[in-house]
Amino acid sequence: MKSFIKKIVNNFFKLFKIKENKIVFESGRNLVDGNCKAVYDYMVENNYNNYKLVWLVKKGTDVSGLRKNDYVYYKTFKALYHLSTAKYWIRSQSIGSILDKRKSQVYIQLFHGNGVMKKMGYDVDNVDIKDRKEVEHVKEWDYYIANDSHDRDVIISSTGYKGKIEVLGMAAVDNVIKHYKDKDFKRKVKDELGIVDANKKVILYAPTFRDFDFDKDIIDVPIESLSKLKDYVVVVRLHPLVREKINRKMFDYPNIINGCNYPDCSDILAITDILISDYSSIIYEYMPLNLPIIFYPYDYDKYVDLRGGFSVDYLNELPGKIVYNEDELLDTIVNINEVTKEYKTKREKFTKKYNYLADGKAAERFVKKLEEGYFK
Repeated sequence: MKSFIKKIVNNFFKLFKIKENKIVFESGRNLVDGNCKAVYDYMVENNYNNYKLVWLVKKGTDVSGLRKNDYVYYKTFKALYHLSTAKYWIRSQSIGSILDKRKSQVYIQLFHGNGVMKKMGYDVDNVDIKDRKEVEHVKEWDYYIANDSHDRDVIISSTGYKGKIEVLGMAAVDNVIKHYKDKDFKRKVKDELGIVDANKKVILYAPTFRDFDFDKDIIDVPIESLSKLKDYVVVVRLHPLVREKINRKMFDYPNIINGCNYPDCSDILAITDILISDYSSIIYEYMPLNLPIIFYPYDYDKYVDLRGGFSVDYLNELPGKIVYNEDELLDTIVNINEVTKEYKTKREKFTKKYNYLADGKAAERFVKKLEEGYFK
């Protein structure tokens, strides 16, 4: 019955003509963020009015960063109409739909975590190369936009992807670089997060998701020692897939703030003085600011057993100090100036090898190719 209905719906919407200047954006995860949002922002700010830009979002999604007429809700006639008539589908993760991509439509995958650090897909289980057929969700992709050559190689290895790849850099980085020196923008973000004292520096704690967290009702985040810091505000942001499970008791501390529901993490990175993460690709977005990063893999052995390791030399290449418990974490922050100087060379080497296109012009490069008709 589902197949029958899907066939009828697809045949009906094929009656509508594809519009060469229409783009549908989708981020998923009830968010309007990341690489898609950065490309959208660039096109709006640079008056690409010859394009019709449409976001597909779920009801309840924060759309404050979009123009009034630039979004429609999933599972409505309007959403299906725009999806069926847009020349370009631009997404940051694989999102299923009752509509199949039509032959002359172009699906460009920007991904939501460019700059790969942890193993994914086939690489986790070290599947034999000859058995790495294209996984189902990448078969519709016409283009994958990679952050760097390492990212390109990993996406091929981990998914078996055989389509076209362009190494253009990560557009989300553009917004971090652009907003970092914008005092008015930073004040606005701090106000929205509830950061009242402008003199306090900001720490962002943004760990990756752990598969074993899905089975938990409440996730305890081991950073209570940071409540002792007097000169810092700590913004906590869990991965969107598990953010509703966070133990909210930690926000009883006056200097620890819940940033899980803020629309776009790129905005928070722009106000951040120290980033604490673990295995997350968020570090690639933050590195162009040349500010301190602390790696806090408190469950390193367990995580490695689960994911099979990393696509970078985690213990030797990372552009920041690795700490394994709260005491080490607190001590590193207290001595952050010395630690930052100590890791200067590693930051430079890591950037040169893995993040060399983080120059604030990734969206510009992408849109230029779009304008030239490259994506066909």
